Amino acid sequence: DVVWKREMDGVPTYVFEVELSGELERAFMRLKFAFNKWNSIPRLVVSPEFMSKAQNVISSEEEFCRQLRIYEPREIEDLWRKKLQLKQVEERLGIY
Repeated sequence: DVVWKREMDGVPTYVFEVELSGELERAFMRLKFAFNKWNSIPRLVVSPEFMSKAQNVISSEEEFCRQLRIYEPREIEDLWRKKLQLKQVEERLGIY
C-alpha cells in the first residue's frame, strides 16, 4: 500500500500495509516479501476490530515479528495531523 524510501532509487525503508477488510494473511505475505527481499521495516494498519486477529496471525519468524508494528487508523491520522501542525509552525517561523 505504501513504501517509504530514503533515496529515490533505493529500496523501501518502510513498507505499510493498510488492511481494513480483515484479509490479514495477504497483508502479512506482502510485508514478509518486502522484509525478505529488501530488509524493509514492516508496518501494518488495521481496524480496531481486527487488532486481536492481527496479533494472532503474526508469524513465528522471529526477526520479522520483532520489526513489525501494528497500528490502528486513528493513530496514523493523529500522527498526520500533528505533522501538519508542526509544518505550519515551521513555516510561520521561517524554518521549513
